[in-house]
Amino acid sequence: MTPKETIFWLVAQVLPYVTLSFFVGGIILKVKRWVRAGNWIRTSSSPFKWFPYFVKKTISDLLLFSKIYKQRKAFWFQSLGFHAAIFMILFGHLRGFGVWSKESLERISINITSFLVETFPLYIGIASTILLAGLMVYRVINKTLRLHSEPEDYIATALVLLTVASGTAMRLLPPDSLKSMTIRFLPGIILRIEKTPNIPSFLIHIMAAQLLLMYLPFSKLIHIISAIPNVASCSIEEMAEEFIPNLIEYAEKAETKEKISERGIDFSTLPGKFILSLETCVTCSNCTSNCPTYSLSGEKAHIPGTRLRGIYRAYNQTSSIFRIFSPIIERQSLEKMIWECALCGYCSKNCPLAIKTDSIYLMLRMLMAKAAWMPESLVEFSRTIRNVHNPLGRDNKERLWWVRFRLSRNKKAIDKLGPEAAPMYFEVTVDDILKGKAETVYFIGCNASFFRALSGVPDAMVHILKAVGEDFTILGEEEWCCGYPLLLAGDILGLKEMAIHNIEAIRAKGAKKVVFTCAGCYRVFKHFYTKLLGIKLGFEVIHSTELLYSLCSQRRLNLVAPRIRATYHDPCDIGRHDGIYLEPRIVLKLVGSDLVEMEKIEEDSFCCGGGGLLKLSNSDLSGKVSIERAKQAAETGAEFIITACPFCELSLREGAQSLKGNKLKVLDITEVVAIQTGLLPLY
Repeated sequence: MTPKETIFWLVAQVLPYVTLSFFVGGIILKVKRWVRAGNWIRTSSSPFKWFPYFVKKTISDLLLFSKIYKQRKAFWFQSLGFHAAIFMILFGHLRGFGVWSKESLERISINITSFLVETFPLYIGIASTILLAGLMVYRVINKTLRLHSEPEDYIATALVLLTVASGTAMRLLPPDSLKSMTIRFLPGIILRIEKTPNIPSFLIHIMAAQLLLMYLPFSKLIHIISAIPNVASCSIEEMAEEFIPNLIEYAEKAETKEKISERGIDFSTLPGKFILSLETCVTCSNCTSNCPTYSLSGEKAHIPGTRLRGIYRAYNQTSSIFRIFSPIIERQSLEKMIWECALCGYCSKNCPLAIKTDSIYLMLRMLMAKAAWMPESLVEFSRTIRNVHNPLGRDNKERLWWVRFRLSRNKKAIDKLGPEAAPMYFEVTVDDILKGKAETVYFIGCNASFFRALSGVPDAMVHILKAVGEDFTILGEEEWCCGYPLLLAGDILGLKEMAIHNIEAIRAKGAKKVVFTCAGCYRVFKHFYTKLLGIKLGFEVIHSTELLYSLCSQRRLNLVAPRIRATYHDPCDIGRHDGIYLEPRIVLKLVGSDLVEMEKIEEDSFCCGGGGLLKLSNSDLSGKVSIERAKQAAETGAEFIITACPFCELSLREGAQSLKGNKLKVLDITEVVAIQTGLLPLY
């Protein structure tokens, strides 16, 4: 054979077998990893509960890139255009492999057939080459994308670009011959081309395409295969009833059979659904534009895509094959990635591939806590909650101190301002709110129970409940920490201990519903106690915003105070994580608030900086986030920042106090309702 024939034989006859081995072998290895990792989702719900949502997400997020459109319209145009062009090119290639024929189109119209077969593919090839080149340039010039891009990102993009560009060149260059050409790549896979193309460009094209297929299972391009099952997993988790990821059983198993490697953590214990998600990430950076930690630090370690890649690299070190493609990540870097996060959920909500990043971070925190890969401040924090059942280290008998404190303070304020400051005010004592049995339990939470600055929250709520004639009680010293801080610190077994106690204490009161003013307590009861621990509560879980919405809508609370100008901050735990956006806004309007919105609200709300235990892992960064959110509130010209979470209230107060010349007051929504309806004075 001539050198030219030898090259053609190697590329078109020999290389396909190598390509097939790498591609199929790689896919099998990936699927095997997902399955072997175990701990997959389990639900007794009918597919009708989640399948329609899955279809909707597949169309809107995977096919139309709606989440990318929401954040970056220019990037969306390039991405959607390129992907559409690639699908059309692949469909056209199917003709060469005999899936459809030119004759079948000619029955419709010869002119249309000529355009679709001869002219259109050339234009599509040119367009896709330009669009992909534009995406590659965008990755280089965009600071965030450039910062968290790695060589593998450029290799994958370059291989796709080379494949598309060489295919386009093959059409642009004159054919070598007008004779048809038939190539047998593999048994049963035969390519027939009507004209012999320019051979050099053709060889480059099929070689690049095969290299791309060989690289695909070991690169981020695996998302082509993993995206659909990942969206399905997310749909079940979000929509199915009685969804149980079984992490408690998993944690207890790890407790007794933990394999502490020389790196400190056995990353092979990550659940299969998380491995699937990690391999689905394409580092598109859609999760980054509003990330509070990265926005204020500018550090690569705080980019959500970098966090996921760091976890994936750590996991790959457990495989002799996949560690070839993943450099080692150091313990210090991984700790920074996982613990210095507010867990606000912005990245999860804006991921076009439905990756539940915050769930993955929680799982990593559990593994890292067991191996003591965490800041010492968090170790002591967890120990304190376990020992005294609250994160402040206070005696649990002090949970009722605020009653006497607020009673004294209210009297002084009314004596000073006059009875018109709170015309509907009445005194509340411990005997009024601590009962043996009641229809409703008000679960106050640790921060509002112990922080003097937050004592107005429970005071407002008990006044509201008594004013509307609700049969309620509090738990007093029988109330333990809800366990949410323990979950954030990676102590899932500590969460279970707190959950069992609190549920038993509530059941002992005979309560049918539980009201929360703490967004974190509400979330952990509603979602983590049931879906994470698999515990059936036996009572209704209600956040204060939902209760206030019901009371105000029924006109059971009436406005008596002058109108105020306010802006509302959406707490992440009831906002992005639970979709409570409308109720608090309606409540504020009904009690006389002229609501002026910040630019970033609802699903796109900017975090207050108080979540995820960020204050303990990086207090400076937490403070910067708080100040930024306070600035956004100040720009509205509002007198008050209203929120519905004690963590948010403390953080926003800290941020507001740091603004020079600013007179913003920060209040909880329950305080606003109590003040505006004359139940409490404003001071």
